[in-house]
Amino acid sequence: MINLINIDKSYKVGNEKITIFSQYNLMIKDGEKVLISGPSGSGKSTLLNIMSTIDTCDSGDIIFGDINISKCSKKMTSDLRLNNFGFIFQSYHLIKTLNVHDNILLPIIAAGKEIDNNYIDELINKLGISERLNHFPYQLSGGEQQRVAIARAMVNKPNIIFADEPTGNLDRNNSKYVMEALIDLCESQGTTLIMVTHDLSLSSYFDRVVSIDKEKEA
Repeated sequence: MINLINIDKSYKVGNEKITIFSQYNLMIKDGEKVLISGPSGSGKSTLLNIMSTIDTCDSGDIIFGDINISKCSKKMTSDLRLNNFGFIFQSYHLIKTLNVHDNILLPIIAAGKEIDNNYIDELINKLGISERLNHFPYQLSGGEQQRVAIARAMVNKPNIIFADEPTGNLDRNNSKYVMEALIDLCESQGTTLIMVTHDLSLSSYFDRVVSIDKEKEA
């Protein structure tokens, strides 16, 4: 479970203070698939970043399980993020100088965990990238790069996947393939999925849609 309690977040633009969230509350249960929607600039990516500890809130509490992330040190937060969270972005963020296999293994190496080859084989087969392991990112299509990014996000068997517009750069067919693979993997692992998008046609994949009001638009 992840629980946001009375979250405040604002930015300063020149001399003006822009409020993104004021006393905002949201609870997401273990294994739940939640879509966060809203117009561009509404704060949906900011909300995802706060939940995933990439960004911080001005005040309020973020509870993950029985841990109050808001009270953790930077090292504890970094360890929590590395061992419990997986990230998927619109722009893939693959390391250009590493092949597919090594890109996928990065979180395991960073966490110092033992490599589970059987699980990795299952992962890459489900994502249809077993023939691409020795390829580099520039040799892959956008859809293939995103599937590699999903494998990398899932390789540590995270509790939560945070996905920010993961289909934003994909055509309809690749978008469908990526979403179905992502949902299947999350459901098979019992992984919570929290995804940001402006594309409400994807809502059928999710248990719940959380809409960010236009009034919060920055």
